[in-house]
Amino acid sequence: TFTLLVPNGNGEISPFEYTVGSTGLYWKDIETAEGNGLYDFSACCPPAQTEKGIFTFDLNDTPDRDLLIARTSAVQSGTGSPVTLTFRHAMHRLKVTYTSDMDIDGISTVCNGISTCEVNLPAGTLTAGTATSDFEKTGKEAAFLLVPQKASGVTLTATVEGKEYTFVLSELKQDLENLEGGMQLTVAFRVKKDNITIDDITIEGWGNQGTIEGDIII
Repeated sequence: TFTLLVPNGNGEISPFEYTVGSTGLYWKDIETAEGNGLYDFSACCPPAQTEKGIFTFDLNDTPDRDLLIARTSAVQSGTGSPVTLTFRHAMHRLKVTYTSDMDIDGISTVCNGISTCEVNLPAGTLTAGTATSDFEKTGKEAAFLLVPQKASGVTLTATVEGKEYTFVLSELKQDLENLEGGMQLTVAFRVKKDNITIDDITIEGWGNQGTIEGDIII
């Protein structure tokens, strides 16, 4: 189930809650005027309440932090062809791993960064807010979903045997300026008795970009 918005060429929007396989949608259900005869289709999952297609996504205020968004444009009004939406991950995924000759099962990782963003669903864009939060995980592997933002504003603090080590993401990888949606940054640390060093740092696409299993038939 996802939120579906159908804007026309004049920027007017018809909102729907669409469930794949059970929701019936017809061209007559779209209440906005045809305008230039073309419609855009925008969607997000999990569903969201929008105001003129805009909503705030807060990582601290949702049970599902993996926000998926999709957009297709210039669909001819009245067409009998399916409208296909391809969803992509809107958040950035940060993965942290540790290796050591020591027992570090209890190692704690705190990631601090901006935790809110404004989502313009018709445009398919995200704008980072200003509020920051700490996200904490325990263990030799940790994964965090983050709002797309500047890498210079994101820190990692590892605590092992009572000692804290703090790293700024932009300082770990000199050419890393932004954490982009749909991408994954993996940081591999090696823990030694008196310090923590970088083993490797890579950035790549975040796995397969999900697609809806089926089309919107209107």
